[in-house]
Amino acid sequence: MSQDRNDRGQFTETVTLADVLGVGADVFDRTADQFEQYDDQTISFVDHMNAVLADEYDVDHVFAFDGDFATLGLTRVPRDTGYVR
Repeated sequence: MSQDRNDRGQFTETVTLADVLGVGADVFDRTADQFEQYDDQTISFVDHMNAVLADEYDVDHVFAFDGDFATLGLTRVPRDTGYVR
């Protein structure tokens, strides 16, 4: 988060809500391998890539309602944490 003043002298804040992660050949290859392992499922390649990146960055909770993330071993917030009934 950073603070600046606009042209009227008012403080403004810049908040970073997300980082864009680059995907190298290693992550792509791991995603393709995982995608093949789950060939009996209808889980998208993008969901597999998110799961591989979560593993890469030691993330075990994701904000999602999609059951595919639970199938891939991630805890969905709020669904799996009990905050939504």
